[in-house]
Amino acid sequence: MEKKVVYNSKLTQVIHYLGFIIFVILMIAIIFWAVKIYREDETPLSFVVLFVPLTFLGCRIYMNSILLRYLPAKLTYNKAHCIITLGGSSTQYLWSEVSKVKIIRSNLSELLMLYDNKGERIYAANNKTNKAYRYLEDFIMHERIVSDINKVYLVF
Repeated sequence: MEKKVVYNSKLTQVIHYLGFIIFVILMIAIIFWAVKIYREDETPLSFVVLFVPLTFLGCRIYMNSILLRYLPAKLTYNKAHCIITLGGSSTQYLWSEVSKVKIIRSNLSELLMLYDNKGERIYAANNKTNKAYRYLEDFIMHERIVSDINKVYLVF
């Protein structure tokens, strides 16, 4: 099998970083707004209405915060091993050294994470901005590379 590469373009990285900053600013603004509404209004119903955007933003911030570290990473893989290049250094992992795959799915995106035998996250990729993501997920599922595949489904 030929080697396949999963990576994010520079433009995609910039968009993710800016999106993360904007989501954090929106989250802070909505929290301040919610506190203001709670102080001025006797009924907490208007405060409850802000729960939906806060939940959405919290979910986005959580998924983006996991992904930010691995945005500049490049994963090259074949049936025998994968090579993760991050910050100028490359680390090769045999698939037997990858003990777990965790996939977080939401209505807006998916996040695939690889963990080593120590339980440390070694890579993360997003399906919306990374065209090769789907090939990596299909490869892992089809080849049964990793026995522990954990899928988490989020509302947003």
